[in-house]
Amino acid sequence: MTVQRGLFFGSPTVSNLVGAAVALVRGSEGVHVTRAGDTLSALAGQYLGDPALWRDIARANGIDDPLNLPPGQALVIPAREGR
Repeated sequence: MTVQRGLFFGSPTVSNLVGAAVALVRGSEGVHVTRAGDTLSALAGQYLGDPALWRDIARANGIDDPLNLPPGQALVIPAREGR
């Protein structure tokens, strides 16, 4: 359990949602809460228009293992560059 700037970060869900909210304020396109069966490439196709851009989502969320997307994880969807 940690406290950062007055916020309680004991729950991974709370941490993910706060991180996603901060990213939205910084100008990202949106947030997706993962469900069973979600893949980064499918999300990239859905939100960014190209499944090959899955690395952009991974980078925006600090994901090291794209095959490990637990249900309920809030993912920041970065804004599309130049579109």
